[in-house]
Amino acid sequence: MGGINVINQEIKRLGGTQTQLQRKMLDYQALKAGKDNVTSVKDVGSLLVRLAQHRVLGAPYDAEMLQLMTNNANQSKLPALINQKATVYNKTGEFPDYGVQNDAAIVKKGNQAFVAVVLSQKGTQSKQISAMQQLGKQLYDINFREK
Repeated sequence: MGGINVINQEIKRLGGTQTQLQRKMLDYQALKAGKDNVTSVKDVGSLLVRLAQHRVLGAPYDAEMLQLMTNNANQSKLPALINQKATVYNKTGEFPDYGVQNDAAIVKKGNQAFVAVVLSQKGTQSKQISAMQQLGKQLYDINFREK
């Protein structure tokens, strides 16, 4: 993809102000040297809003990214307790050695959608996942109340 600098430039072009790559995935030596990748709920959430509106790379590519996200095998976090009538586009991330459990999702039902992003670290996996599940259900109930 052109290397870390090129990726960081693209992140900035897409509006990411609190996201920076400093190491490649699974580069434990760089991690031990204090180089880590950082992001924020704001950056991830803003990107997901733009993706849902097909304003990241454009309709055909954004639609492909959304399709990939519907096939995420890990539905154990934000979507776990969500009514199956909704379409969930999500991407999880975890690094259990550091207590990291993350999930970012677009939840769509009919013409309505919401975005939820949870980034957690230094926690207990079962508590983090349970909290994400409850949050996903509560947000679903608030946003898609049957009238």
